Amino acid sequence: MAPDAEAQTRFRATPDGPVIVIGTTDGAGDGLVDLLGRQSRLCRVPRSRLLADLVITIARNQPALALYGLPSEYWRNAVGAFFDGVQREFAMRSQKARWVTYASTSTLSVEELGQLFPTAQFVHVITPPRGGAGRIVAANRRAGAGLPPGTYLEVAEAEMLTDPELCVRRVLRFLREDDVSATDAEVILEAEVTVDLEEATLRP
Repeated sequence: MAPDAEAQTRFRATPDGPVIVIGTTDGAGDGLVDLLGRQSRLCRVPRSRLLADLVITIARNQPALALYGLPSEYWRNAVGAFFDGVQREFAMRSQKARWVTYASTSTLSVEELGQLFPTAQFVHVITPPRGGAGRIVAANRRAGAGLPPGTYLEVAEAEMLTDPELCVRRVLRFLREDDVSATDAEVILEAEVTVDLEEATLRP
């Protein structure tokens, strides 16, 4: 399939699609997911290696799965649909509309995640390159640039550290959470500060 034809067949992100925060280091990206999960429509799903393990298992078992006479895309789509269904159910039980998670790009690339979840929106937390991470970041930025408009956003780790309120607001605008009030980001951050203060009080 020609590149332009392939681009035309890609799905656009949907208002109820998943939100996947990605990065090469867990700290900043995982912290952003925690903040977003406090928003009224976004549900932070449990941390686990379930998705990565499913993808690895399918890849390792391709010779055996080929005996079923189905293309590799079938199994990839099945993994994405299964994981999406589990997380949607969890979000529904939490009375929220969308699920949000963190995925390390050292395990799953933007390209792979885009194939697994074609209606997702991706927030890429860019951290200063360490070791071979620079090549991973560059490859994922190229892949993100090729996604449909409104699907991919880059956030510098420094934004989270210097002005987390502004960073969260920018991400919420990108996610098209139109029903979010202007003060929701402040409420989220107040909850974060409260938690930090409680933890500090409990420390010896």
